[in-house]
Amino acid sequence: MSLPRSRRDSDVDAIETTTSVTDPGWTWHEYAPGCRVLHCPGKRQYWVFGLKWLPTVGARSRKLLLRQLRRERIRWWAGPQTGAGTVGFLPHAPKGSIREAHGHSAAVQYASQRPVGAHMLILRLQGGRHWVVAVSEGNVLSQTDCWVDSQEQVQDIESSIRQRFINLQIDQHDLPESDLSSASALDFLRNPRADSRATLRRLRTFPAKWILLLALVTLCLIAWVRWAPSVDGRGSHRESAHHQLHIPPNEKAVIELITPADVSRVAQIWNGLPVDPPGWLLERVFCDWGLRTVDCRAIYSRQAPGVTNLHLSSVVEAGWQIVPSSIDRTEAVRSLPYRPRRLRHDELSSQPVEKEAGSGWLTSLQDLSAFTYSIELSQPVPVIDLISANVADELGSHSQTDGTGAYDGDGRPASSLPAQRLQRRMIRLSLPLRHLSRVESLPVLVRWKSMHLEVLSPSLEQSRTTRLRAYLEGDLIDVS
Repeated sequence: MSLPRSRRDSDVDAIETTTSVTDPGWTWHEYAPGCRVLHCPGKRQYWVFGLKWLPTVGARSRKLLLRQLRRERIRWWAGPQTGAGTVGFLPHAPKGSIREAHGHSAAVQYASQRPVGAHMLILRLQGGRHWVVAVSEGNVLSQTDCWVDSQEQVQDIESSIRQRFINLQIDQHDLPESDLSSASALDFLRNPRADSRATLRRLRTFPAKWILLLALVTLCLIAWVRWAPSVDGRGSHRESAHHQLHIPPNEKAVIELITPADVSRVAQIWNGLPVDPPGWLLERVFCDWGLRTVDCRAIYSRQAPGVTNLHLSSVVEAGWQIVPSSIDRTEAVRSLPYRPRRLRHDELSSQPVEKEAGSGWLTSLQDLSAFTYSIELSQPVPVIDLISANVADELGSHSQTDGTGAYDGDGRPASSLPAQRLQRRMIRLSLPLRHLSRVESLPVLVRWKSMHLEVLSPSLEQSRTTRLRAYLEGDLIDVS
């Protein structure tokens, strides 16, 4: 059955009940197993007796506990929002049974009025039922705020609490069947306002902060759709992208390359790394080209006890910085500035083109293969004309076609561009270090991305020179 509504509190949600009322003022109702509610019509409040309590040790612990309660579909909780303390929750709450800001925990209200020491309150009702709550320093103790059916159970709870709190103070009161609103045992509920910690808060299935975030994202999407620039024309879309990237008009026909001199400089700093200094062994060197620097990292392994990083730092060339990573492994790091070669479109005509047998980049790679372990080439990928290779990567997703070809940075169709087209192929090389100079003189357009050195075990390679193996990876620019 549902709680009878009066005109005065008709706006308050009903509580599921199974027991009839005995007092036209304050009334008891069975709310759920192990939980009773005291309804105060004059104050439009519900005092809940019988929450479940769990301890927390701080904000993070409380957050994790509330997350777990949310997963178990717990709807209501009470307790401190900051600091350590216990958190009470209302299990098996019927949906829509309590209106927010009207339900309060009687146990927390009792604890808020006893901030010092340990106290226990025992309320005896007609019929032999007892409500027991214990608090310490203003916090409700777990395993209390409960209903029991006999004095023996009360004594068991009291004995358990007293073992932890020797100076436990006990209050015992008998509640009358009628006139609950004037019963002295319930004086702790008569404060003009309930303690904020006692208010039952709704534990939302979807946290409010995520609701706000979702609303904000939705508003941003609406604003973007409404005010975003038009992209119906191919030229306007490309011009907008160029404007955002601030590409000067005289630099639209540019690709960026790594020069042979940059490869040579990396090889030169490798010469400053001893392969097997006393007590150490060089394993690998990794060098990667960034926007304007080449970042190198050499890995050494310790081969003998007693040698230290100081021994290693004394034999490596100046410019390398020793960075220990573990007891038996140490890294040497170094960065080199470089300036990429910027090649204009009108300069591409002077580059070798693979049109006749015996000339061009493919023939050069075939000649080089006699001095390498392996050469790998991927299938060609078109590079947008009149845009630097770096910018082409960023704008590649915006290229438009109409079945006849791509559009350039000015929105012109491909038919109006010069006959030469740019294609990009991934290239990987593996070769002995002593032949690296042949790569430096290779007559091809390459934007190298990484350059590595590997030192093989002496047991695998007897010749000292063949122990050093170089690896290069990058993009080969195919002009056709």
